Amino acid sequence: MNIGDITIIPYVLGITEALKVIFGIEGKTNRIVALVVATVLSFASLIINQQLVSPQVALWIEIVIQAVGGGLSAIGLFDYVAREVVRKG
Repeated sequence: MNIGDITIIPYVLGITEALKVIFGIEGKTNRIVALVVATVLSFASLIINQQLVSPQVALWIEIVIQAVGGGLSAIGLFDYVAREVVRKG
């Protein structure tokens, strides 16, 4: 499933992992969080692809989701650089 040009599977993984790290979610709760995130993103994909919302609303949904992706990318980059600095330092 896609939202605009974005495949939602990496988003589900990234958002779930971020929530797991930030809030210390473990075990079955982590699976429930993944299910909820996947459901919300799938629903967003469906309403956009079936044109159940106006183009303006669809654009805003896509903007928000892309912004979340940018934030996840920044978190991943920060974690990578922090690990490399510690490893080489």
